[in-house]
Amino acid sequence: MEGQEGLQTYEKRQRLYLIITLSMIGLNGVLIGLGYLLIRLGERAPEALLNVMMGFMIYHGIHFLYGIIAIIHFFKRVKHRFAQARIFKTILGVVLSPVSFILCYAAVFLLALTRCSISV
Repeated sequence: MEGQEGLQTYEKRQRLYLIITLSMIGLNGVLIGLGYLLIRLGERAPEALLNVMMGFMIYHGIHFLYGIIAIIHFFKRVKHRFAQARIFKTILGVVLSPVSFILCYAAVFLLALTRCSISV
């Protein structure tokens, strides 16, 4: 019974990792849209939003590193204990993490551009 619970816990963590990755991509898409909208309106993005976005960029690195560690952990420990365990969701999350970082970088760039507007 303990083995089945361990497998379920592993699968829950794997699912959560992918959900967080997809949520980050969605949030970055919204922030890119916000940056584009602010540029079109000629408004400035709040400084606090840019500071939060810079922290979010750092989180992307931590998230990616966690995914790599999870893959290594899978091949070292999980695969041998649970033959039916799969790692697809974690690999997909690791592949999509750099995509999310690029979108985050684009969002920061667009939001920073709004701070460069000159009031006449």
